[in-house]
Amino acid sequence: MNEATLAQLKILVERAVRPVHASAACKRKMREELLAHVTGVFEEEAAKTGDERAALARTAERFGNPAELTGELQRSVSAGDAFERFWDWVWGHPNEAALWRGVRQASLIAAFAAVFLLATVWLAAIETSLLPAAILQPGAVALGFAAVWIVCTCLADGMRRAVYPPNGRVRHRAAFVTGGAWLIFLSLVVGLPIMLGWEKMTAVEAIFMAMLLPMWAIGLLVSLAAIGAARQRAHDEWAGLRIDG
Repeated sequence: MNEATLAQLKILVERAVRPVHASAACKRKMREELLAHVTGVFEEEAAKTGDERAALARTAERFGNPAELTGELQRSVSAGDAFERFWDWVWGHPNEAALWRGVRQASLIAAFAAVFLLATVWLAAIETSLLPAAILQPGAVALGFAAVWIVCTCLADGMRRAVYPPNGRVRHRAAFVTGGAWLIFLSLVVGLPIMLGWEKMTAVEAIFMAMLLPMWAIGLLVSLAAIGAARQRAHDEWAGLRIDG
């Protein structure tokens, strides 16, 4: 089977799957199962006729009306898939601007942190006079973490574009992103102890904060970039198919 024939089989599958309202994971499973099915049908028809074009036509006939199959697939989507769709919304579309994705995720982080903070204050039954101090510092940390997350999202997207571009790696861009990430996280770990009142640190703690944490953060960025690249490839493999006509 050549690439052109495989692309035609994928188009058959995509005509049925693309209109389905479901999570990316659910659609991926549908595509895999249907592609395996139509590939088996095609190989069976090709063995009978010895003609790939005729086998492809017979496969399309046996596949049936894509619109009808779309309805069947939609009815098969479980109610629990709504949770997966929520996470699809959180992580965003692969082609979405990294800044907006980071702002959305940071807003959710700040919202959850605010709920946790209020619940903690209520459960602890802190005196009224101590409420400002009890809320201000954790709230500032939560907002700071949200801001850091936005920066991380943008840096991870830049790392993805540098290390996993369609036409090969762009080394100077990857080095630029890595260097920028190092400086940003180094500034954060130097400033954080001052913000939180940790002026006195041992030499071991200072080395750990200044070296190991930025290295861990860069490793996190590379991991996020790899995940983003995998999502991008999975999206492009099917989204690029022209299913009309």
